[in-house]
Amino acid sequence: MAEILLKVLEEYKIADKLSYITSDNASNNISMVKELERLLEEHDIEWDHTKYHIPCLTHVINIAVQKFLASIKSDCLEGSTNSAASTQGLRFSDIVAKVRTIAKSVRSSPQCWKEFRLICETCNMKPLKIYIDVATRWNSTHRMLERCIFLRKPVNRYAENQPDLDVLTDKEWELMELLCAFLWPFKNCTDCLQSTTRPEIDRVFWAYNRMFNEIDDFRDTLARREVKRQPWTAELMKALDSMESRLQKYYQKTDRPAVYVDAMILNPKIKLIMFKGAEWDAGDADKYKRDCKDRYEASYDQLVFNSSSGPSYAMKRTAGQMEDDDYERYLSYMIEENTANEFDKYIGSPRENVKSALEYWRTHAAEWPRLGRMVRDVFSVPPSGSGVERQFSIAGRVATWQRNQLSAKRISDIMMYKNHMARSGCLLEVASEWADTTISGEIESEDEENEEEEQDAVRTLAEWRSNWKAGLKRIKP
Repeated sequence: MAEILLKVLEEYKIADKLSYITSDNASNNISMVKELERLLEEHDIEWDHTKYHIPCLTHVINIAVQKFLASIKSDCLEGSTNSAASTQGLRFSDIVAKVRTIAKSVRSSPQCWKEFRLICETCNMKPLKIYIDVATRWNSTHRMLERCIFLRKPVNRYAENQPDLDVLTDKEWELMELLCAFLWPFKNCTDCLQSTTRPEIDRVFWAYNRMFNEIDDFRDTLARREVKRQPWTAELMKALDSMESRLQKYYQKTDRPAVYVDAMILNPKIKLIMFKGAEWDAGDADKYKRDCKDRYEASYDQLVFNSSSGPSYAMKRTAGQMEDDDYERYLSYMIEENTANEFDKYIGSPRENVKSALEYWRTHAAEWPRLGRMVRDVFSVPPSGSGVERQFSIAGRVATWQRNQLSAKRISDIMMYKNHMARSGCLLEVASEWADTTISGEIESEDEENEEEEQDAVRTLAEWRSNWKAGLKRIKP
């Protein structure tokens, strides 16, 4: 893998410009960056994998939450008719399996979908599909459970009408609601960090702090006297400990890469304000400011730009005016060069309440050209590799069994074209004769008309989360 990557870097003549690599945390990727460091050293290029390898944060969240969900075992089903489940306990994975089976049953045939639609209409709810989760993506499981909770009444009635389906008990529904509410912030962190249209590397420390705070809040809630009596409390406590230890393992790796700190400082809305919070040590703001300034002065402060460039003039100027204008620009340039550098002037200026750091630097790069070059390098580092992985999903939809004669180059060209069209805002129109008429396609088209119901589902889950925060009002002692 390292040899192939180096070959690509050399092909585009950018091996000496390599900064950060973002990848998931698979062991082969760790081995790859170590080997790449050795190969680059043979080419007299210094590259430290401990400083420049960024673990994909959405993958870290996925690992931690999967560990949490796999550790959960509920022993609260004393009233279950299944005596084996009552004595041995029921893993949360079994609840997920029940929901997944129901979702697949609804999608299995037009008749089943029609029956589910009629049940939803009887319950005064517009029919919505139940998502089917992917084993490698925990947030897909959260989305499936979230939709199932919103459609609780139709789902129960549908399962009762199907002899081969297991009906979820009240205790299982309560545990699902509790966990969906707890995992809500983790889903939000995943959603915002996997975006590819805006820089989010400055959110990494915030995301870690938010997740640790949620774990502490949930642990405090479980420690309350009225909740301690729940039979699932001890199991959730153990699961929280394993989840926190897994997050801590990756959080400790954020002290070497400098891009996290630089991105926060170069965001005009943040600068140094976050390092002065309670979760940071005294003196962190000064330390990180000094380190960021050293990196700026080492790599960017000596960049040479055209000092004679100035504003264009629409009207003619006399020779004397031209000499005066050029002289004034020269004086301004020399004064700026021999006083504070751009980093100091930027830090000394007031923080800007901007919505997008990119938009700010797009308009202020001319004011601080050297610092703007540093911004381009820092904000180009993605905190997640989800955007790249989505391209593989696109390839899977392009290279179907109906197109099994497509070459690898043709698949790549189609993917590039689709990406270009999407970024240009040009939607590809699909001819009606090629439209997918399967039951899955029908359900997809039905669901596109239910944006309002989507928002209702989100608001409903937010209410459950609020109840949980207020003291688990929905969980019966």
